[in-house]
Amino acid sequence: MSNEEKISQVTDLLSKAEKAEESRDDQGLCKYLKEFFSLYEPLTPEFKKKIEQKQLYFAHKHMGRIFFILKQYKNALHHLEEARKLSEFNNEDLMTRIQIDHAMVTSKLPYLETNNKSDLKDVKKISYSLLRNISEIQDENLKYEIKNNQAILKAIIKGDVKTVITFEIPPPLFINQKVPIEFIFNNVLHALNVEIVKNPCSGIEGGGDGFVGIIEDKFGLVNRSKITLTISKYINPDERANIKTFSDKNQISKALLDAINSLNYFIGHYRVVTGDYWIETIFYKMVETFNCNHLGIIRKVQCTSSTKDQGMYISPRAPYLNAADLDNLTKCLKIKALPLWNILLLDAKDYLLRRNYREAIYAINGAFENYLMLRAREILSKVWGEKDANDYLKGKPAFRYHKLRKRINEETFNKCVKKGIIEKMVPSTNQILKECFNVHELGIDWEELDGMVGKIRRKRNEIMHGAEIDEKKYDLELIAFEAVENFEKFIEIF
Repeated sequence: MSNEEKISQVTDLLSKAEKAEESRDDQGLCKYLKEFFSLYEPLTPEFKKKIEQKQLYFAHKHMGRIFFILKQYKNALHHLEEARKLSEFNNEDLMTRIQIDHAMVTSKLPYLETNNKSDLKDVKKISYSLLRNISEIQDENLKYEIKNNQAILKAIIKGDVKTVITFEIPPPLFINQKVPIEFIFNNVLHALNVEIVKNPCSGIEGGGDGFVGIIEDKFGLVNRSKITLTISKYINPDERANIKTFSDKNQISKALLDAINSLNYFIGHYRVVTGDYWIETIFYKMVETFNCNHLGIIRKVQCTSSTKDQGMYISPRAPYLNAADLDNLTKCLKIKALPLWNILLLDAKDYLLRRNYREAIYAINGAFENYLMLRAREILSKVWGEKDANDYLKGKPAFRYHKLRKRINEETFNKCVKKGIIEKMVPSTNQILKECFNVHELGIDWEELDGMVGKIRRKRNEIMHGAEIDEKKYDLELIAFEAVENFEKFIEIF
């Protein structure tokens, strides 16, 4: 699509967005604005100038408002900052400017750092402006939130604010609960307290003043850990973070997510030091409830139940397998060896759910390579015959498809193979795909197939060989998700 066509399309999307806003259709407004920004952002500066500032202000203002309502503060902050840069912001009435500034301060507070003087100065200026105009506000809740944000800002400036998150996890981590362990994660100081608590469902009573447990209590069947994690920064307990899954679940409490990421950093080191191989990293499905509150701020304790973050359904009956599923299961049980690629695909999805991205990428590439070899053998055998197809895939030199066929004749080639001059060479994934593509109709062109496989295999080599990956530069969650997603597309067409 040319830039001119994109300009026409983004203008049409803005028109639809404006109509949706007029009819108070926030769902349609959000849809059209997301589509608008997906086309607008890649445009060159020259073509971006063709969008009227008034239209651009409308888009940033309402996209920021929607993200703020959804409590996705980082996304909201981007659009609100862009809206405030435009002259149209100064033409707004006082209450609209107050609402935008309040949303801006609320969104920015979790991302402020005590040593970032420039950001602190900007937020202080906006916050004090809100306080000066507070008498103009009729909404008592808004007044409270503005004053509350000011208290948080003062605590951040002093470096006093701390977020304390408490929750239970299945495996017992045997650390003296009276001695907090401090560590730095993502340049932020954390203090961890662990209390060993009994699993009320275990049915095992303690032996007087002694301790009773089971060996390798991976799932906390007898003892569990009550975690109290103090993070030396402000985390908004209402903020939501996006996650990649293969269900309808796509968001989680950012406070809980930050706590889990920090705890998993600790658990990784704890396992290495103790050798407790059965202890695994934590993910949100393992946390039933959690509490989040702040130190250094006069603010009532925030209590959030993580059951809100679980995908729920209500039905008159349990979701038993239907007749067709039961029939398929009966047939499947007669298969002694399940396809390895199918097992690895399910493993990759499970790893992604548990936020083990390297393992997900590793598993899905194992699934891809296993599936490719099975299907390539089928496809090539139909055209070449089973023996030639197997010889090719095993790397046995064959004149008909060897790269030297254009340089020497078949008789010379066979002599060189016999003498060992031309050695066995297993074809690469790309070579196998090209041979299959040449003899089998897939319904897509080579570039599309190559792009699909590229997403499956992205960062595969680094992970397979244990190389370090800069996770600030590369989004492993997105890479793992797209690898699984594209493999499922691949098996549909290949």
